[in-house]
Amino acid sequence: MAHRIYLYNFNYAQVADAAPNEKSVSNLGGILAGIGTTDKENLTMVEWNYEFPIFLHSLLIDNPFISTPLYNGDEGGIYAPAPEGKVQLKKFYNFIERHAAVLIDDQQAFLKARQKIFEFLDQRVIHNFFHLDAWDVFNMDDDHHEDQAVDLLEDIEVSNAIITEAIANDDPKLLDRHPDYDPGQSSFQSFREQLNFEGYNYGWRVIQSGVYDDIDDEAQYFIIEENELLGIENFAEELILPIAYTSIEEVDDLGFVIMQNDRFGFFIPEEGIVQECDIPTAEEMEEWIENYRIAAAAKAFETYGGSLKEPEAADLHNMAIDAVEEGDMETAFHYYELAAELGQPESMNDLGWYYSTPDYFNENKSYYWYRKGAKAGFPMAMTGFGLCHIDGIGIQQNTEKGIEWLLKAADLGEAEAYKTLISIYRTDPAFKDEIKVTEMIELAKKAGIELKD
Repeated sequence: MAHRIYLYNFNYAQVADAAPNEKSVSNLGGILAGIGTTDKENLTMVEWNYEFPIFLHSLLIDNPFISTPLYNGDEGGIYAPAPEGKVQLKKFYNFIERHAAVLIDDQQAFLKARQKIFEFLDQRVIHNFFHLDAWDVFNMDDDHHEDQAVDLLEDIEVSNAIITEAIANDDPKLLDRHPDYDPGQSSFQSFREQLNFEGYNYGWRVIQSGVYDDIDDEAQYFIIEENELLGIENFAEELILPIAYTSIEEVDDLGFVIMQNDRFGFFIPEEGIVQECDIPTAEEMEEWIENYRIAAAAKAFETYGGSLKEPEAADLHNMAIDAVEEGDMETAFHYYELAAELGQPESMNDLGWYYSTPDYFNENKSYYWYRKGAKAGFPMAMTGFGLCHIDGIGIQQNTEKGIEWLLKAADLGEAEAYKTLISIYRTDPAFKDEIKVTEMIELAKKAGIELKD
């Protein structure tokens, strides 16, 4: 099982007043106790294997200090005010963009990741403090957590000093002065090599890796009403669509149909697109949505070097299966990923499964694709995502959370979910329950699923 490091963004005014101006250890345990996980006052941002990558260190640039962790143990938590950290991270990513020719392998992918990171910082990272919790990683060493926290904080401060100097001198070569890039100290020999590592997706995959809590993520957008007119706010309660519409209805994960003066329009928050209300009929509105989907799919396909004018995710999925049958796994993975990026949940599930097998094992990718498939509502992916939690694949082991996902999959008639639940209720000492075994067997039978006793 991988050991994880966590970054939280939470809201607590007293911490800003109590924070020391230099590294020290203070007792904030009584003040901080009881703050939740992901809700209106707290966001679990990062949940990552073993490390807190250098390209995110700018988040902790503003007088970081060590104190009692929010959730784990009684020493070794790292804290820093959030506002300046967000500003400095954006400044650093803008610096990277200016020097893309020497720092970036895939500029289009970087720009897409940077945009998502900036939107995430603006829309979700809205609280006044960051908390870095490396308790799980610190447990790998016999040294006191406080001592390890001091070392980690020193490493972060070294990173930030180097980043600040590189920006001030407009010289990206200075980034390679970080001690971690000395031969033998890291698997990466330069900042560019680390930044372009596929698993990070230029930081986007890392910075929001902890935002996964449930099958339905917290709503990012909210329809609000005032004087019988409607508008839309984001998670930060900022008005992103004026209160000027008589009707607003959400359409899948694409956006919102809006109405004004009995005419239709469309709003896509992630793209900042507003199709004004000049479409006269519902049928024409449906046609507009379909044309937009086709154009968006074609654009996505082109980014992978495709040539189809109107790609179909199901066709790409079938092409992946054909490649598997021919023994060409490189081509299979290519088409699976194309299909998955276009929203094909079966491809997401298949990628999650392949990356959990010995020949292609990659726990982060397995977790990532099972998660995507589960959130898309695919029952087999829900089962796989539940097993990720139960087996600690790509995430800290949590059988209770895994059972929650298996129950969701079982409710949708997924046979393997029933089988796994029955096995857990029969054999796991912490969850053994013969009544639940009987209940699962009966529910499976009602669903038309044959199970061996």
